[in-house]
Amino acid sequence: MELYCFTSDLNRLYRAAAVEALATARHHLLTFRYNEDQVDPEVQNWPVGSDGSVTQPSGRLSGFIVYAHVVGNDFAFFPLRSLSLHKIWKRGHTYYLALSVENYVDYGAPAAPLDFTPPFQALQNRPNVDPANSKRGIGSFLMARQTGLVPISAPYVGQNAEDAHWQHTCEVLYHSADFKDSLFYRHRGIYRIGRESLAEWTCFKATETLVHPDPLVSESRYVLKMGTNYVLKILFYMPVLVVAEKIEISCTNDDAAIITPNEIEVKNRYNEERILIGCKRLIERALIPLCIRNAEEVTDAVQGPRPLQIVPLKILIQVVAPAAIVWSIVVLLMVAALSLSMGPDSIKGASNLLKLAKPPDETVALWAGICKAIGAIATLAAGYLAFRKLPVGK
Repeated sequence: MELYCFTSDLNRLYRAAAVEALATARHHLLTFRYNEDQVDPEVQNWPVGSDGSVTQPSGRLSGFIVYAHVVGNDFAFFPLRSLSLHKIWKRGHTYYLALSVENYVDYGAPAAPLDFTPPFQALQNRPNVDPANSKRGIGSFLMARQTGLVPISAPYVGQNAEDAHWQHTCEVLYHSADFKDSLFYRHRGIYRIGRESLAEWTCFKATETLVHPDPLVSESRYVLKMGTNYVLKILFYMPVLVVAEKIEISCTNDDAAIITPNEIEVKNRYNEERILIGCKRLIERALIPLCIRNAEEVTDAVQGPRPLQIVPLKILIQVVAPAAIVWSIVVLLMVAALSLSMGPDSIKGASNLLKLAKPPDETVALWAGICKAIGAIATLAAGYLAFRKLPVGK
């Protein structure tokens, strides 16, 4: 079975959902909602628990997010990305879906993009424009159908191919679905910058490791380690260069992270921007939103060329203490406590317990001194890690 989650340009909210689906990083969770009368009868037959949770069929449900653009008295259809259903629940007469967005759709050759409208229009009870009200849709905007009824290809062959598929999809929407007032952008992901403390040696090079989003109930979070640097990569694309756009990247808690730069100016049709995130040392583990939005609000009073609009995107981060550091401190403190407690009598008792030959007093004194030194070194190392990596003495 395959799910088709439709959004449309019947109002600005639905249209923004399409741009957000294009902008969101791979495996990130998005929430879509549908009124009961817009949900396929197949989905309505799924059992609903007393708490509103909907029991989906066994197995992993996948499908596609599809944008429906009004053309005359009907829709033209543009699949955007593949999806995986993470969770579905019901509140009153409304269904909510937490969708893990996956791969971008391959529209084929740039000179002759594939047309997916005919196979979607052939589906029974598919979305359509209400003949009595052109601002209202009828039919099933959440559909469950047999897999393969609409031949859509969305393979994943790496980030570069995803970039190309995303750009091609933006081109199709710009020229065929009236997105000329939107600035397309893509959150490629958050990458951890590793080995930065060893950068002074040329034999060690800094690395970038992708941080995968961690799903919550219906949101995604990015777990970042305190005292570590990260880079947020964002692709921007304008099929036709209009005017330079100012984009703001802000953190709602300045005590959690430093964002550099917090404002960027998009001057090129296609460009990747790198936003540095320096995570500070925190005591709490609160979820902190990073927001990507227009730096200046565009109103009808704007004179001259109007800046392009982006759909605001919220990215949840959580700054935590590195588990390896915490366990290292615990082990070092245990070693320090054990070593500092080892006096001559303890060493003699240990030799008797292990049925070893009685050591000379000089050897016992030597080993007692070595244990004291090990305990002191372990204590200093634990203190260094605690004050350097954890919010101790902050």
